[in-house]
Amino acid sequence: MKLLKEYDSVTDAEMVASNLEKKGIAVFVSSKYSQSLSKYRTGALKSGLWIVIDSQYIDAKEVLLNKRHEVFSALSPEEIRIIKNEMANSSNGLILKTLVYTLCFLLVLVVFIVYIGP
Repeated sequence: MKLLKEYDSVTDAEMVASNLEKKGIAVFVSSKYSQSLSKYRTGALKSGLWIVIDSQYIDAKEVLLNKRHEVFSALSPEEIRIIKNEMANSSNGLILKTLVYTLCFLLVLVVFIVYIGP
């Protein structure tokens, strides 16, 4: 995954993302939800527009410069949907794995404090 551009506005990033997806380029907009909370609270000052498949990066840059650019390795809407679903599932798995490791660490810590003492 490669960062194509950063935007001050999530709306701007999503508009460009939508245009790129219509051309068959798989994209991801980062910091969508962080900005809705507060830029100063979360530290997310910009939204990133990422190209999911590295080989589509040059096409994406060309589309930004020329909206009529013909994308060499365009994906179908169905292929983009599958990629997005896989990304969502893999991030959910990472969150679950992190929670499990954290709970195990806390359990070991509690057992250590109870049986060994402070």
